[in-house]
Amino acid sequence: MHINNRLEKQSRTWLLLFLFSATFVLLVVGILCSLKWGAAPISWQALYEALTYNGQEKSHLYIQTLRLPRTITAFMVGIQLALARLLTQLVDKKSARFSARIRN
Repeated sequence: MHINNRLEKQSRTWLLLFLFSATFVLLVVGILCSLKWGAAPISWQALYEALTYNGQEKSHLYIQTLRLPRTITAFMVGIQLALARLLTQLVDKKSARFSARIRN
């Protein structure tokens, strides 16, 4: 019994690590896609140069003044929405426990 419980915890840990890693990779890919594609075509090299502040092309200006702030803002709003949902679930769970105690 003790060995099975330990194996279940270990497999759950690996699953959570895999899910976290996959989510992080998807987040990075999403950020890069948001910076790369838009109204003006931009190459991967120009994107890299703009993010490292090497060069003075017009495409670098597009990325640094338009796309990067938009992407960072979307990222921050996503984080805030996730935290709001988490807090709502926690409050709802606590209120459900409290109302169950009152009924009994």
